[in-house]
Amino acid sequence: MVCLITVFLVQGAMLARRWLSGFPMSKGVARWCRCACLNRVTAVVLLCLAILPVAGHAAVVDYELVAMRRDGGAPHHLAINDQVPAPTLTAQVGDQLRIRVVNRLDEPVLLHWHGLLLPYDQDGVPGISSPPIAPGASREFHFAVRQSGTYWYHSHVLFQEQDGLYGAIVLRGAEQDFPELNSCAEDRAVVLSDWDRTAGFSIMRRLKQDGDWFARKKGTTQHWLGALVRGSAAVENRLQMSLMRMGSMDVSDVGYDRFWANGEPRPALGDLGSGCVRLRLVNAAASTIFDIDYAAGSLQIVAADGLPVEPLTRQRLRIGMGETYDLLLPTVAGEARELRATANDGSGWSSVLLGAGQLRSVLARPPPDPYTAHAAHRAGTHAAHGGVDTGTAGELLHYRQLRARTARTAAERRPPDRSIDIQLSGSMDGYNWSFDGVPFRESEPLEFVPGELLRITLINQTMMEHPIHLHGHFFRVLHGGQGEYDPLKHTLVVAPLQRQTIEVLAVEPGRWIMHCHNLYHMMAGMGRAVGYRPPPLGTAQQRVAALPPTPGGVDQLPAVRRARAALGDNLERRTIALEQADQPLASAVKHHHRRHFWWRSEGTLLSNVVAVEGQLRDDRNQWQLSVEHGLTEREGRRHRELELAYQRRLGRYAAAHVGYQVEGAQSGQHSEAAHSVLIGGTYTLPLLAELELEWNSSEGVIARLSNSHQLSDQLSFQWQLAVGDDDDAAELHYHFSQRFSAVLHYSRRYGVGAGIALLL
Repeated sequence: MVCLITVFLVQGAMLARRWLSGFPMSKGVARWCRCACLNRVTAVVLLCLAILPVAGHAAVVDYELVAMRRDGGAPHHLAINDQVPAPTLTAQVGDQLRIRVVNRLDEPVLLHWHGLLLPYDQDGVPGISSPPIAPGASREFHFAVRQSGTYWYHSHVLFQEQDGLYGAIVLRGAEQDFPELNSCAEDRAVVLSDWDRTAGFSIMRRLKQDGDWFARKKGTTQHWLGALVRGSAAVENRLQMSLMRMGSMDVSDVGYDRFWANGEPRPALGDLGSGCVRLRLVNAAASTIFDIDYAAGSLQIVAADGLPVEPLTRQRLRIGMGETYDLLLPTVAGEARELRATANDGSGWSSVLLGAGQLRSVLARPPPDPYTAHAAHRAGTHAAHGGVDTGTAGELLHYRQLRARTARTAAERRPPDRSIDIQLSGSMDGYNWSFDGVPFRESEPLEFVPGELLRITLINQTMMEHPIHLHGHFFRVLHGGQGEYDPLKHTLVVAPLQRQTIEVLAVEPGRWIMHCHNLYHMMAGMGRAVGYRPPPLGTAQQRVAALPPTPGGVDQLPAVRRARAALGDNLERRTIALEQADQPLASAVKHHHRRHFWWRSEGTLLSNVVAVEGQLRDDRNQWQLSVEHGLTEREGRRHRELELAYQRRLGRYAAAHVGYQVEGAQSGQHSEAAHSVLIGGTYTLPLLAELELEWNSSEGVIARLSNSHQLSDQLSFQWQLAVGDDDDAAELHYHFSQRFSAVLHYSRRYGVGAGIALLL
């Protein structure tokens, strides 16, 4: 096109030169006219030569991101380019993004580009797609931009995301197909996050020590007194949940010290005038779902997870970890309107001020009542992810109300080639989370067949919400009632005791992962690798070209078609790399999700007995050492015991153990000891009672039944009945803090005593 225009201009200039030569004029004037025409011809030719190379190649957009540790005075432990959140990356569809990541930490790092369609070896998942970046080293990521919208990036190594390594990505270029996306003069990104003064590794250790640790910190521990105060319906609820072997529900596992918006508790975006602003919301929190309210009333939602949706107006938006939403919000000159992001457990909030002038605040909402939430989940009325449908019309966004702007492709209109179920399972007891009861490092990869349409039903068997993210793909959310226009997403929150069904068109060959985007659930084992079967015979380029287009016609937008065409060698390179991978994916899983061990110890000093217990745990195994020493005599003897045991979880409710026990008694100067081998198992019964059957080589078969009950915020009660042994016991704890409690104790072995207990 450029050359064609140049030809017309050159011909026009030559005609003008001949036309001017026909007029009578002085020699000087004629010479000036001819030179002017020739100079213009020369300029146009030079312009054509300059434009030609650019017209044939996409722009290369360069960034350098430096991961670094901050000093003790900074609120975040880690940062990128000394910023939290990290710099916002921007590019156009069709550009080539070239990002150099430099590691100035004393530990490995690797960044993941959340929601982007790219070659799998650029995805940034350690062990699965590439090795992590060693301390002092760097790595260049290079990929074409195939989509527009709002996305983000974060570290995928240990707990670095929680500690400050995250930032926004804004991609433009395809919005001309949907003019309303460009209807606002202002365009801003807001990154939401949660923060605790302790680092992410310490948060995980506390969760492993005691699942109720942060519930006590927040004052949200559920107890029988609270149920009694709320009446018979709440008591019945609690009984029903116990019969279903479901523990107490807390909306969020972690009690955070603060919540941030763009790294501040309440940033101001400045004077935006009268009109509207396109606000790009990113939930980069590690463990917090946010409820979004605007002081000016309703929110207009125009994009979800980066892709446009039919404009939808709601009073409130719930955004899960890993999700993004684009909002169009009205602004007025002279007003500072608050957009508030409230943690959905009611434990805190952050906000953004849109505009400058008189403050217009959001009205605070009461925190959720977990006692009534139990009933809603059990009744299946939790239609909106992350929250109970209160019946208020138009209040909360439901996935079923999202309508994609692009219809299903022909490849998506056929019946699914396969259907699979994935159980989202886990428990706060020991803080174990997984898919299908198998922790990540022990799981077999989920296999995709190139070109297949795979239907996956995610079944949440827990009382927690799980935002499930699939790397490298978009999927359709079914049961939305939108038919051809069911929404496309890359992250989906599955509500407690509910299920969500998605369809994935397998058109992105590579090695990926699918996991819960609650960082602590993922690190506890809630994830699974995803691999592709080898594609059909033919060259790598032919195999990839034969795949159907990306779901929803994303690649059919003009600008995106140009970007996908520019992939060329990248598509071939990633397919060849997949076939020639040195490490099988099943082995890479263990490299990605390394075994972590967590230590828990508790000491009890009572007037009748001193006891110390230590446990070393990983995703499925537990090693335990316990020592008891009686301080009082019972029947003329003073009892003491040492036990070393190994336990392995066999499923959601069962565990098996073996052990060695030394049990002794002292009477005056005389002492005796019995050495025993222990073999047994534990099973969780309805009402959350634990039944243990054990064979003791010295005493025979022993049966124990035990349970624990939270009576009030600070009062808990545990009991145990034994048949075949003198292990009957009961304890009443009054918790002064997460670590320290006063204890009243009775046991058939040691009698009555009182003292203190300390969790270490």
